[in-house]
Amino acid sequence: MTYPADPFTPEQARALLRHYLNPIRASEADLDRLLKRLGHLPLTLELAGHCFAFHPDLDVDTYLKKFDLIPFYPQFTRWLREIGPVDDAAPMIAFALNWSLVRSKQARWLLAVAAFCAPDHPLPVELLRRALELHLARPWGCLDVLRLKLRLRPRVDLGRALAVLVDLGLLKMRDGGPSIHPLVADFARWHLVNAEDLLPPLAQALNEVAGEAINAGDDALLEALTPHLEAVAESAQEAGLERAGVLWDNLGICYSRAGDLDGARAALTCPAPRSGAGGSGGWLSAKPPSVPIIPSWPVNWSTWAASWRSGEIWRGPNRS
Repeated sequence: MTYPADPFTPEQARALLRHYLNPIRASEADLDRLLKRLGHLPLTLELAGHCFAFHPDLDVDTYLKKFDLIPFYPQFTRWLREIGPVDDAAPMIAFALNWSLVRSKQARWLLAVAAFCAPDHPLPVELLRRALELHLARPWGCLDVLRLKLRLRPRVDLGRALAVLVDLGLLKMRDGGPSIHPLVADFARWHLVNAEDLLPPLAQALNEVAGEAINAGDDALLEALTPHLEAVAESAQEAGLERAGVLWDNLGICYSRAGDLDGARAALTCPAPRSGAGGSGGWLSAKPPSVPIIPSWPVNWSTWAASWRSGEIWRGPNRS
């Protein structure tokens, strides 16, 4: 579900707030005060409504006091300095207020994962689970190192973490999985996490899930992963992530399986680091074929990607 970009009419905005606030919790005068402070942007109103739904005992006066205090937090003022002047800070304040209610570290990290993936596209649950497992398995301190040495498997509570984010309106549930609004993704990237900490486990999770889907011939999962592979591959390349090119390889395979040969050629010839690549003698010196050709089925896709980059010619598909 995509939020409308245009502001609501006063009647639509009032109806949305009334959906979350019954007449016992908020009078018409209370709604007027909320609309005066929040404005009529759908994202702001949705975030505020989810905040009220998340805390049934929260009254309008308390919410407005919290809303007015957010701009004075040092982290928020630094955020505004980084992004420059904004026409309407209400969506950012509503996001920061809802974000402050997220206590679970796993939920916070999942929102950061969603922010670096493609907005408005469902995130496969298996991708989120794998990324969270890899994140929890990283040694951040002495206790984490001891846990890894004892081979204690980190406890992943994906369902609860997703429930918190959905209840607060930071993610939206769709048929194929949760998705993130583009503005929420922007806010989260500015506000949450260092890309150096996030991208390595996220890239590894994407490559693992994509590789398993390729080997299993799961075209539906590959189609769902394609926009996220593209988004994370671009971020990984900009960050100079080691072996970021593996993401481009998997993206090229996804495009080729979908019949997008131009997209496959562009992805597979992207100048990003691969395992074993380096210098003028690496794969960058190879001349790719002028026309991308999909290999016979079944095939070892990793071998095919390397052969494609080296300029070898494969036969077209021979699938029943």
